[in-house]
Amino acid sequence: MSNLKGSKAIKFHDYEDVKEKCLRILRELKRRTMPPGVPWTDDHINLFSAWIYDGCRDDIISYMEPAWPSKYKAKMADGNLVKPADQADLNFEDHIKPMFSKGHTEAMKKHFNLHEYLDVHRYKVEIFDRLSREENDIKLMPKNNPWPKNNVLLFYYWAIQGPNSKKDSNSENTVPYKDNDENYQKMKRYCDQYLKYIEEGRRKS
Repeated sequence: MSNLKGSKAIKFHDYEDVKEKCLRILRELKRRTMPPGVPWTDDHINLFSAWIYDGCRDDIISYMEPAWPSKYKAKMADGNLVKPADQADLNFEDHIKPMFSKGHTEAMKKHFNLHEYLDVHRYKVEIFDRLSREENDIKLMPKNNPWPKNNVLLFYYWAIQGPNSKKDSNSENTVPYKDNDENYQKMKRYCDQYLKYIEEGRRKS
């Protein structure tokens, strides 16, 4: 926090003071009012948020970085919407769960647990709808720090595996969705709309 200066109310180099006032700091960071003139990047804000919801420990642990399958990562970087050869390897425990920070989980705990397969799988259509909304939509999730394109598309590819998206690496491959399946059609529509938002500048990639 070397660039967080000029505040008499918060001692940014004092662990106990930052710990005590962490929620206030996070609120200001998300509003881009702190530090003045040089707001933090989304990655820095997400890292601070992950540290808070991990219990304000001295060591910083981020839950934001997904464990990408190597072949899949290259395809995602290209923004390729052709189903990758290893899409069947995607699973909740290794690839989806790590993308939801403790902050996300805490914010949504009244509705469902984002670190529980059954909850995320049950609501995957609704979750993808919110993950893929445009920047200023009141239903966008996460509200102040939308996921980057790679994360959104990774969730999409996992969600459309079929009616039973894989829980872990030991799960059997699911039967694919039928083309006319209502949930499949919804998610395809949400993805098309999301890519259009990016093209029109209504969502950052």
